[in-house]
Amino acid sequence: MTLVLSSNNAAAECGKIEKRLAAIIIPLGFSLRIIWADRGTPGAELCEKLSSAYQSPWTWMLVTALVTLKLMAGWNGFFWTIFWGTAAWFVSKIIISVLAGR
Repeated sequence: MTLVLSSNNAAAECGKIEKRLAAIIIPLGFSLRIIWADRGTPGAELCEKLSSAYQSPWTWMLVTALVTLKLMAGWNGFFWTIFWGTAAWFVSKIIISVLAGR
């Protein structure tokens, strides 16, 4: 059995926690492997987000769509599509916040 545990400070009480888990799991007939993910490490959160982005089909759909847009429309079409898409996003955010403020 492999357990992935996270902690804000993995060095604090890792040994005690591993011993307690081993005392519970090993008598059940499982071998135990514990992997620690330290959330206190600078950049750990960024690595987690990048990992989930790489595994998301939405990311790959967006990358493929942008590459195809550049190949089919060129840099000029790519720029104007991104420009007007971003402008529409900001306008929609402004309208939504004005309507929500009512």
